[in-house]
Amino acid sequence: MNTRTNNFLVGLVIILIMANIVSITLFWMKDTKPRTMQQHRTPADFLIKELQLNAAQQQQFEVLKKEHQDAAGTFRKEVKNAKEELFDLLKTGSVADSVKHNAVRKISLLTEELDLVTFNHFEKVRAICTTEQQKKFDVIIKEVTRMMGQPRGGGERPPKHEFDQEPPKGNADN
Repeated sequence: MNTRTNNFLVGLVIILIMANIVSITLFWMKDTKPRTMQQHRTPADFLIKELQLNAAQQQQFEVLKKEHQDAAGTFRKEVKNAKEELFDLLKTGSVADSVKHNAVRKISLLTEELDLVTFNHFEKVRAICTTEQQKKFDVIIKEVTRMMGQPRGGGERPPKHEFDQEPPKGNADN
């Protein structure tokens, strides 16, 4: 190769290295401020910030939140226990349809009660808001309830069982 080609290639490599450095720097320095509800720590944090609740409203909200957490926690435990009872029926062998339906109906009724507790909670939260805050509340409530249904902290997953794993790919006998 001649000198001109070598100089061109060296210049090209330098430009590519510089582009990589700029890209990495921009990636590290990107804005990390929360922009969406998912980036807030909790639905409560999101509501307080978005609705701009004053100190008195925040105190009322904390009382309502505690009441809701206590009531909802009780129903969640009952739903969990009812589901365990349902799947424990598998151990008994043949299970009558009526027994299965009753077990599922119990879960449904508990889930319905949990949903009512949550709905009533948000009615109370909305009631402590000003008219302007209520308008904002009406816009963001679906996002809040969606967030409430998601696991916190990136979403812990239940422990994996050996039967949850996918079979290894390749070397399949056909």
